[in-house]
Amino acid sequence: MVLHELKNMYPDIKMLSSDQEMDYQHFAWYQTPDGEVFGIPKKDLTEKEEKLLDAFLTKYEIHKPFLSDREKHWHDFIRYGQHPPFDNILRYRFIVFQIKDKIDHHFFNEAVQALFPYSMPILWSSDHEGAIIEEITDESQESANFSDVINTFMSDTYTNIRFYISEFFHHVDRAPQHFQWANKVAQKAFPSSQKSVIHYVDAFIYLFLDALSESDRDQMISSLFDNIKDEPELLETVKVFLSCNSNATMASKKLYMHRNSLQYRIEKFIDKTGIDIKSFHGALTTYLVLLLNKQPE
Repeated sequence: MVLHELKNMYPDIKMLSSDQEMDYQHFAWYQTPDGEVFGIPKKDLTEKEEKLLDAFLTKYEIHKPFLSDREKHWHDFIRYGQHPPFDNILRYRFIVFQIKDKIDHHFFNEAVQALFPYSMPILWSSDHEGAIIEEITDESQESANFSDVINTFMSDTYTNIRFYISEFFHHVDRAPQHFQWANKVAQKAFPSSQKSVIHYVDAFIYLFLDALSESDRDQMISSLFDNIKDEPELLETVKVFLSCNSNATMASKKLYMHRNSLQYRIEKFIDKTGIDIKSFHGALTTYLVLLLNKQPE
């Protein structure tokens, strides 16, 4: 939809294709959340319009670190559809990353590779975003555990980074479509989740929520939480409790709250809303609507 509206505004817009050189002198290049790359003639853009596009879209640049042969094969395959000589991949997945602060790409690549026993291709899409490609080429090869290394990485590099970890894929010939899918899910999950490492199972829920209209969202929030809309601490307590799989001990530790105080708030929520969050359906519905009810951070 975004691209369709932009084409109406800028008729000379160009889509990136395999036989097209990227003209940075005359075009400003952008990437949609679905991975489509397009260029708008700079002569058609005012300075104000360009700043506005920079705020809402990802600038697409290929002034990246030197690509290894493997990375170039992946880049050309995903971007241009050129089939790479990959005949030894059993399965693969994409780890999309988003970095808050600007970082030297070469330094980042070296820091990531140092954390794992085998090399992984890294493709940058902008100054702050990119994807790591984890390839499993042998059944004895263990998959990387990003949850374990992220704290080490941030501590060593003084970098605030987030990862979205896709499911494993088995058909290499469908990698371009899988790459677009992983990026689409990541772009929905990053603004909605506070986790540093987001797995696909946790992220898919945001696709469902994103499909709701604004009026439906408002109605759901009002229907469930109208009696406690002025009690953000109570809502946050219940959200943490449910995100901890309704484990009161874990939730009380996370909230730095005595277990009895937590239980009091849970009972207060049940009394005021009439929703039994100790039941599966009550907990599921409440948690979904709490995700819609975004509080200022």
